[in-house]
Amino acid sequence: MATSVRDHRQRLGGAPGPLPAYGASGRKRIASGRAGRYLLILPISLVLTVFFFVPLVIIFVYSFSQTDSLSQVQFTLQNYAAVITSGPKLSMYTNSIVYSAATVLICLVIAFPLAYYIAKYLSRTAQAFTIALLVAPLFMSMLIRIFGWRLFFLKYGLLNEALVLIGLPRAEGLTYMGPMAIFGMVYLYFPFVVFPIYVAISGIPNELLH
Repeated sequence: MATSVRDHRQRLGGAPGPLPAYGASGRKRIASGRAGRYLLILPISLVLTVFFFVPLVIIFVYSFSQTDSLSQVQFTLQNYAAVITSGPKLSMYTNSIVYSAATVLICLVIAFPLAYYIAKYLSRTAQAFTIALLVAPLFMSMLIRIFGWRLFFLKYGLLNEALVLIGLPRAEGLTYMGPMAIFGMVYLYFPFVVFPIYVAISGIPNELLH
C-alpha cells in the first residue's frame, strides 16, 4: 500500500521518499486541531439546535395532540387523518411537496455548473466579484425582493406592458400560478445552494479532478 501511494505521488510530480510517520506529538497536534474545529462549529450548532431543531420537535409533538398545551398531550392520529380525508388540505400539502422538490432540483441543476465554473475557471478577482453579486441581494429584505418580482409580473406590470408594446396580449394571473411560486423560491434559495457547492469544489485539488 505504501509503495502504491509513493508511486502515485511520483506520477503527480511529488517528491519521492518515505511516507510521513506521525509520532505521539504529531497525533496530539492532529487531535488538538480536530478539537479546535469542533469548538468553531459549536456556536452555530447550538443556534441551529435551539432555533431550528427544537421548534420542529415541538410542532411534531403538537401534530399528534388534541390540545394546544404540551403539558396535556393526548396522542391521536386524527389530525393526520383529517389531512388525508380532506381534499383541499391534501392538495395543499401535495403542492407544497411538489413545489419544494421542484425548487431543490432546479437550484441544483443551475447551481452546480455555476459553482464549478466559478471555482475552477475564474480568477480570484472574478470569483470575488461573482460571489459579491450573489451576496448583494441578501442584504435586502426577502419581502422587498419578492414584492419587486410581484410588481414585475402584475397585470399592468413591466412584463405585461412590454408584451403590449410588441403587440402581444397580456398574460394575466401570473402571480397566482404555481410556476411563479417555484420561481420565487428558486430566486430566494439559489445563493444558499451555490455557496456550499462552491466551497466544496474549491477544496478539491485539480490533480484529483484530473
